[in-house]
Amino acid sequence: MNEQASGKAIASLVLGILAWVGACPCLGALLAMVLGAGERSGVGRAGFLLGLLQLILIAAAALLVLLFGAASMLVQVLD
Repeated sequence: MNEQASGKAIASLVLGILAWVGACPCLGALLAMVLGAGERSGVGRAGFLLGLLQLILIAAAALLVLLFGAASMLVQVLD
């Protein structure tokens, strides 16, 4: 297992880590997924997975905000 990581794979991992640290959550996650999508090395896969998990977390948080906002508006209308 003497794989050499490409520049795209390393960039994918770095952007995936930066997405989790908070430097660039949405853009970093998207770029990590794009750059790591075709990579065969573990580094590229790790970057892809970090980006994917970050986007799932962002989507879930946005959905919760929308649901709680709608529930709050419904409570105000019914009162």
